[in-house]
Amino acid sequence: MAQNLGRAQHLIRTWLNSPDKGLLRQYHDQDTPHVHVYPYDNGHLKVIAALTLNSYPKTRFHADQNIDDLIVITNFVKFSFYRIGTNGGRLDANPPLDIYDDMWEYYCKYEVNTLRPDIIIGVGNDVANAIRRNLKREREPNVAVLGVPFPGKLNLNSHWVPKGRELIRVKNYDPAIDISEMQTLLKGTPDVKGRVGRAISTDWYYFREMRAHLAKELGRLG
Repeated sequence: MAQNLGRAQHLIRTWLNSPDKGLLRQYHDQDTPHVHVYPYDNGHLKVIAALTLNSYPKTRFHADQNIDDLIVITNFVKFSFYRIGTNGGRLDANPPLDIYDDMWEYYCKYEVNTLRPDIIIGVGNDVANAIRRNLKREREPNVAVLGVPFPGKLNLNSHWVPKGRELIRVKNYDPAIDISEMQTLLKGTPDVKGRVGRAISTDWYYFREMRAHLAKELGRLG
């Protein structure tokens, strides 16, 4: 759980007035109980998961399966952090690096021990490095750890989207094949709100690069 609620005082008051005091706030959804984790539910990490399983030599994944049934998603750092801006207001902030080993020790270690995953995808360098470092410390050599850049809007819009546009402009590249292949990989995964489709069509270049990166990393790990 890592919710940026520091500046949303009305939400905090609402949850504190609820019977569970907001403890189960992530389960409240219009239709079904659900926990929203931004980069997964916005579609990006669903595509990353499908690309990974499609390249993993030991997998029995096929596109008709629902990717939601095959993986587990969690926040490595369980709490949000903020800093005070120049005007005295609170601004969201990245976690301090010295907290990552504590997060492993008190939370993530038990998630890994319970789930016994074959592959862990660390989203962002800090997370991937912390997972590798602590798995080595725990003497867990059989877990494949892959790192991918965090698919946040700022990162995508400043780097990956312009690269895709440049490829189209300079080489007259048609992304339709990439988009179609990724859509096919997720055909068994429900996309009622169209988030996966939008992620693929908008950020196809990011996924194209990640597909090559993941296949290379899995090949290197054997």
